[in-house]
Amino acid sequence: MRPHFLEIQAFGPYIERQRIDFSKFSGGNLFLLHGPTGAGKTTIFDAMSCALFGYTTGGREQQHMRSQFAPDNLPTVIKFCFRQRGNYYTAYYEKRKRKRSDDFDEDRRFYRSDENGNPLPNATVLTTASGIRNEIGRLLHLNKKQFLQVVILPQGEFQKFLRANGGDKEEILGAIFRTKRFDNLQEILKNQTKAIQSSLENLQSNFCAILSSLNLPEGATVASYFNELKQRKKASEEQLSKLQQENDAAQAALQQAKNLTADFEEFRKRQAEYNQHESTRADYDRQKATRAIAEKALSLAPQFKILTDLKTNLKKAEEAKKVIETTLAQTQKKLDKLIAVKQVHENLKSQAEKARDEAQRLTEKLPDFEKVTELIRQVEDLQKEFVQQQKQERQTQEQLAQISRQQEALQAAIAASQLLAADVPLLERQLADLKKQAHEWMHLQEQKDMLSQLKRQASAAFIAYEAKRKDALTARRQYDEAEQLWRSNQAALLAQTLTDGAPCPVCGSLEHPAPAQFTEKIVSNEQLKKLAQQKEQAEKEAEDFQEKYNTAQIACEKQKSICQMLEQNLKNDAWDETQLREQMLRIEEQFKQAQNAKISLDEAQKKLQDLGNEEKQLQEIARKIADNLFALQTELSGKESSKNLLISRLPVDIPNVATARKQIDIWKEKYLTWEREQNRLQKELETLQEEKSRCEGELKQLQAQIADTTERRKQMLAQVEQESVTKGFADAKDAYEKIQQFSEAQLDALQKAIERWEEKANQLKGAFEQAQQKIVGQQEPDLTTLIQQAQTAAESLSKAQKESGTIAQQITHLEQVMQQLEDLRQKISEHEEKLRPLQQLSELAEGKNGDKMKLHQFVLKFYFEQVLEAANLRLHQLSNGRYELHNDITAQKGKEIDGLKMVIYDHHSGTTRPVENLSGGETFFTSLALALGLTDVITSQSGGIALESMFIDEGFGTLDSETLDLAIRTLSEIEGSQRLVGIISHVSELKERIPAKIEVKKERKGSKIVQA
Repeated sequence: MRPHFLEIQAFGPYIERQRIDFSKFSGGNLFLLHGPTGAGKTTIFDAMSCALFGYTTGGREQQHMRSQFAPDNLPTVIKFCFRQRGNYYTAYYEKRKRKRSDDFDEDRRFYRSDENGNPLPNATVLTTASGIRNEIGRLLHLNKKQFLQVVILPQGEFQKFLRANGGDKEEILGAIFRTKRFDNLQEILKNQTKAIQSSLENLQSNFCAILSSLNLPEGATVASYFNELKQRKKASEEQLSKLQQENDAAQAALQQAKNLTADFEEFRKRQAEYNQHESTRADYDRQKATRAIAEKALSLAPQFKILTDLKTNLKKAEEAKKVIETTLAQTQKKLDKLIAVKQVHENLKSQAEKARDEAQRLTEKLPDFEKVTELIRQVEDLQKEFVQQQKQERQTQEQLAQISRQQEALQAAIAASQLLAADVPLLERQLADLKKQAHEWMHLQEQKDMLSQLKRQASAAFIAYEAKRKDALTARRQYDEAEQLWRSNQAALLAQTLTDGAPCPVCGSLEHPAPAQFTEKIVSNEQLKKLAQQKEQAEKEAEDFQEKYNTAQIACEKQKSICQMLEQNLKNDAWDETQLREQMLRIEEQFKQAQNAKISLDEAQKKLQDLGNEEKQLQEIARKIADNLFALQTELSGKESSKNLLISRLPVDIPNVATARKQIDIWKEKYLTWEREQNRLQKELETLQEEKSRCEGELKQLQAQIADTTERRKQMLAQVEQESVTKGFADAKDAYEKIQQFSEAQLDALQKAIERWEEKANQLKGAFEQAQQKIVGQQEPDLTTLIQQAQTAAESLSKAQKESGTIAQQITHLEQVMQQLEDLRQKISEHEEKLRPLQQLSELAEGKNGDKMKLHQFVLKFYFEQVLEAANLRLHQLSNGRYELHNDITAQKGKEIDGLKMVIYDHHSGTTRPVENLSGGETFFTSLALALGLTDVITSQSGGIALESMFIDEGFGTLDSETLDLAIRTLSEIEGSQRLVGIISHVSELKERIPAKIEVKKERKGSKIVQA
């Protein structure tokens, strides 16, 4: 990652927009950032950290970094553009105050851009803090903590990688060199080993379970038991064949006896059925005789039906004749009455025609009635409009009088307001000056309150740090005591193996006068390991709380500088708070009155102008109203004359057109009513005459029909009487009674019953004769004895079949089991072959080796040693060949080795010592060499991290002149590469040695950046 440009506004001490163009340093990659203390040099690095991760280098969130000097309408802005592997990316942050509110809105954006910071087409724009941090981590392969230990090295953070414990170094290097994939490989080997072991154990368990489930006879093997079952199966099959033959013979004899017995049973059954049916023959003969009588009687039924129909028709004709005679009499009576009524109505014809003529005459006068009505309406409308114009004229005159009074009052108010409005500019300036002084005093109080809060936080952080430091000392003391006990017990354990005359494995002595003894308290390896973990955890927590305390102290110092600067600004403007407050209230009241007067003056002048315009409009309206009144009066007189002339020509008893129309309708309706009634009477007369003619015709037809039907019935009676005697009945009456007793359905039922009896008789006789033929010459067998013999043979066969089936099942099951055992043996052998090499690899990756080092630790150790090798090239130059960094492994014997602990080797004394014992200057140039070595190794790798920049905040003041010269020379050598190195310092010698500079100038109203 290489910065391209940075823009900040209203951030920290910077109010106006400032821009740093890092691309200008392409000719020389080393530049100096200098300026006075508190000017805002570190704030530049804070802006980069905020844009990328949302936090400053000191841990403050970006929303708390808004400039205290910025006005409310000026937003806080950070725009940071950087280049990563040939692509440009831009992080943008803005904090803007809401209108009419004390709250702020925040806008975050991150996107791929061009070199000017503009989004590329179709670029994805991230807008959430978490999404931006995740994308930054993906691009840089560093989180915020690692970024501050590798790229930006702020105050208090520069030396952390040098003094970081193994866990922190492992986290940093693991993220940089992406060693998590080796953890994944280690886990994959472990899981695969467990899976194969579990599968092998299951196979072995299944093998044993199958053997146990066989329940073999004592002393028998699977093979011997299998051979024994085969021999038993052969003997069983021979016995089964013999018994099958015996059973077949017995079943055949039994079946033959059953068939013969069934024939005898069938004969007896058919004989009984035939005899039973013959016993009903007398009923059969009676049904045949009854059927013959019924056939003769029913043959006369059609003649009797004709007689019945003739009688019914005769009766209906006589009834219809009576109805027609009655109707004819009623119709004649109605006809006589209607003729009399029609004659009376003819006499009213002259009156109806007179009403028709009167309606015609009055209809001709309707246009005159309508003209009179229209003139009356027009006269009334003109009278109403005349009254309305008179009323409007009075209102207009009243409005003109009221406007005149309002104009006089406004002219007086304008004169008074002009005097007050003249003081507005002076009062406005006085009030602005007082508000500015009050704002600066209130701002100072807010900063003091924030300083008090930061001091309380620092005090709480110090108390928490002291508690954690004491816990760490206690944990170390407990571990040291336990380690001493463990070592003593280990020596005592070794002493148990000593024998006189045999050399000691430790000192080689052949005599052992005072062997070590066990202590009263025994400490196990697990207990010692647990105490070591507790010690490391307590020390790490103490370091974390110390870091929090240091961060709180730095924040207090920064806030103290802000308060001091604000107090210095207020010293030149001494004033009393109470006096200022009273003066502000007085001037505010005067200003408010003057403003109100100015507003009132403007409103009064505008209103006076509006009244003048309104007066002119009303005068014009009054003139138009007078003209309208004269015109209306003239038109009204003409309309009245025309109306009176027309009224004199109309009938006196009909006053208007509505009455005329109503009278016309009455006369017309009178004539139409007479005409409709005349038509109705004529139609009704014609209808009655038609009805009379119809009744007379129907009466003649019915009289002829009655005579004909009577004659036909007489002839049919004589014919039926003769045929009844001929068919054997006493007379027609006797024949009719027999017909009533039978119906066609009853005749059919008798016929079907006779046919069924005859059909069944034939069937039963045939079956009886057939059954008798089957038993001729046969003797009925003893079925019970034959059944017992067949059952005995079947039971013997069934028992033998079950025994044979059981043996066959045992053989089949045993064959399947033998195949399963063979398959399991093969699989167990295959799993054992796979497990051996995989288990060895997994144990090596888990750290079960001579160095007790896991796979990812081994890889980290490899990279760490490369970093130390690259760092020693720088350190050799910076220390004039005196110091060299070593990876300390010997100090970790007996424990799991992480391979990431450093010691410093002094070539002058030939000894090593912890890096914590270096002086301030030594610590600085050793940390510098380590940071440069780390970036050298990262750059040389082909991984996802490209470290093209490094920024160092302070530390050069701890170096003597010679070491400073070496440090500058070392950093200058980096110019040959593509890496950008920025230094924050106020050491004067650096200004002369480094030509590329960014100067931060501290001013009263905020700082400014000057780029050289």
